[in-house]
Amino acid sequence: MGRGLVLGFFIVVASFVIVLSACAPSTTPVSVSPSNSAYIPFRDGRESQVLLVSSNLRYGTFNEDVTFPWTNAQAVKGDSAIIISGEIRNDYEEDYYILITADVYNSGDKRIGIILSPGAPAPGFSSIFIKRASTAPFEIWVKYEQQDVTRYQLFIPYPPSTFPFP
Repeated sequence: MGRGLVLGFFIVVASFVIVLSACAPSTTPVSVSPSNSAYIPFRDGRESQVLLVSSNLRYGTFNEDVTFPWTNAQAVKGDSAIIISGEIRNDYEEDYYILITADVYNSGDKRIGIILSPGAPAPGFSSIFIKRASTAPFEIWVKYEQQDVTRYQLFIPYPPSTFPFP
C-alpha cells in the first residue's frame, strides 16, 4: 500500500508539472532575426551611430502593469508579450540617451503589436543611457497575443539627446 501511494503521488505531481509547463509562456529565444545589420537606422533611413551588437526575440508575459495615463495604451500583468532584447553600442562622440523602437511583423507580413516597454517615458520605444564608445543592454516590450512573428526591424526614432526624454 505504501509503494502504491508513493507511485500515485508521483504520477499526480508529474502530471501537474506537465500541465504547468504546457501552459507557461515560452521564455526561450525564437529563431527570428532582425532585418538590421551594423548601425541601426533612423526612421527616415539615415544611418545612426548606434551599433547593433546583438539582439534576439522571445515570447513571454508582462511582469507588471504598464500604463501611460495620457493614452489608452496599457498592458496588465500577465498579458502576452514579445520581448526583443540585446545590446547596442554608442559610437557618437558624447554620452547620450538613446531611444530605440521596432517594427514587428507576423506570418502574414503585417506589422503588429504596440510597444509598451516598462520604464519608458511614452509608448512606442525604450530609452537607454549609453556613455560614448560603450555598450548597454536594451529591451523592447510589445503587447501581442499571438506567437507568429517572422521578422523585426529596429530603428532610432529620434536623434540622441544629452538629456533624458520627458
